[in-house]
Amino acid sequence: MSSIFKARKTSRRWSYKVKLPDGRWHTFPGFTDKRATSAKAEQHQAAIDRGEVGLVDAFAESKRQLLTKHITDYATDLTAQGRDPMHVYTTTKRLQKLAMACDWARLTDITPQSFSIWRAQTTIQCLSPKTRNEYLQALQAFCRWAVRQGRIGQNPVASLMPVKTNGDVRRQRRALSDSEVTRLLAVAGERRSLYLVALTCGLRRSEVAALLWSDVKLAAPKPYLDIRPSTTKNGKRAILWLRDDVAAALRAMPDHVEGDRVFPMVGKDFCERWFYRDLAAAGITRLDAQKRRVDFHALRHTLATNLGRGGVSIRTAMEVMRHSDARLTTKTYTDASALPTAQALDCLPRYDLPLAGLALKDGTFDSTDLATKSATTSATKPCTLACAGMPGYADLPSIGHVVETPMDIGQNSDLMRIERNNRELRKTAPARART
Repeated sequence: MSSIFKARKTSRRWSYKVKLPDGRWHTFPGFTDKRATSAKAEQHQAAIDRGEVGLVDAFAESKRQLLTKHITDYATDLTAQGRDPMHVYTTTKRLQKLAMACDWARLTDITPQSFSIWRAQTTIQCLSPKTRNEYLQALQAFCRWAVRQGRIGQNPVASLMPVKTNGDVRRQRRALSDSEVTRLLAVAGERRSLYLVALTCGLRRSEVAALLWSDVKLAAPKPYLDIRPSTTKNGKRAILWLRDDVAAALRAMPDHVEGDRVFPMVGKDFCERWFYRDLAAAGITRLDAQKRRVDFHALRHTLATNLGRGGVSIRTAMEVMRHSDARLTTKTYTDASALPTAQALDCLPRYDLPLAGLALKDGTFDSTDLATKSATTSATKPCTLACAGMPGYADLPSIGHVVETPMDIGQNSDLMRIERNNRELRKTAPARART
């Protein structure tokens, strides 16, 4: 349908005409080569014809834009959605790093093969599996946004799977024992109230640094901390209750102004200047035999572990820790080596009841006598939980209180079994009498 010609006989460049959708013909410049101009004219006319039946490439404009422009638009959209500024900054930096490392100039350059090669390179082995998965999550979220925005037709990295993180934790922390916490508080001095807040409320270092006296509600019937959304990791407001000893420690602090920081000594160098020195003074090693470390965030692990030791329900522990996933509370933050697993066996029913000494009636066991002996045995062997509730560090070495739980869990099942045996014996009693 298209045609090529020379506008002037003396011209070295060819031109071509194509028919527009409205029926008019339009002239476009070509090349000095006739065959190249003819090929361009045919492609141009074919594109116009495909557009008439809806086959035009709807993503042509987005494909021509640089990838950095799309990343900037994505960051702007995240900010408009109210996402945390640190999250927007981190996501943008990760996408820019991937674009440079994988040599992605446009959206069409993003392929699962190029990302897999980058992930497998030896130069990034310093990154933990968790960090590499975070890069993948940022890339997949960006591609899903591009699909919703109509910039690409499909997510090119939707098929990529995260790497396994089991057994490869670069910063494995441990919980502090009760005696270690007691020694730490004894040498803390003016930082004692800071450590108490971290141990009972689970505040992160950045949240402790941003805590203002206006956030501390000591005059309330039940004192609490009103954590502002701008200071939390998830960007949500949090109400954290204060135990009586923690509230008393805060009241004992020097006079303050409402807008002042509660703990002005907490900064980026707090651990190096104060916390590690306090650990050394308390005789606490920063790295144990299993290569687990103790840093300020380990106080948050200590809180999660103590909640598990105290028998607090998982859902309640999630709220105290402000976690959205129970696996984060139970697997990552709870130190399983500090749980009372040996004492937990005392909660199981007993199976060593002295049945041989029970009275026999007509060749059957007396279930009434069995119930009496079972109740007596259960009451004399209570289940002792070493840590029932949060430990009161000021009361050590008595770190908890005893909870007497009668071990009558299996009593009903034993009675049912005895009654069933009695019925069988009664059925066979006439036969035995005849013989």
